[in-house]
Amino acid sequence: MAKGGFRIGSGRPVGSSNKSDIAARAVIANIRALEGTEVDKKFAEMTPMQVLFYCMSWQLQVNDLKGAASTAGILMPFLHSRLANIEVQASVETHKIDDLDDSQLAQLAAQASMAEMSAH
Repeated sequence: MAKGGFRIGSGRPVGSSNKSDIAARAVIANIRALEGTEVDKKFAEMTPMQVLFYCMSWQLQVNDLKGAASTAGILMPFLHSRLANIEVQASVETHKIDDLDDSQLAQLAAQASMAEMSAH
């Protein structure tokens, strides 16, 4: 019994097509069929981001989920900004109600109502 290694005639024949070769040939055939047509002119006017969107939608149509995910990964930085850490410096004033006079209390009440209105 054979224990592995090279055997004459075994394996996939050289030059035979696999799934990605077939898909790539289909894309090339579609592009060549469109040369000189209105669609070809449309591609010439597309931005690189629009071309990537088209490629991703085509990959989804042919069930190439791995390729579509890869294309989506290329598109993400252009569409979604990264979240950044933001340092906030704030100061808070505290007052004892007993130390405030009527005009200061009225001013604080007006500020509080304005803040409440802007929150809604």
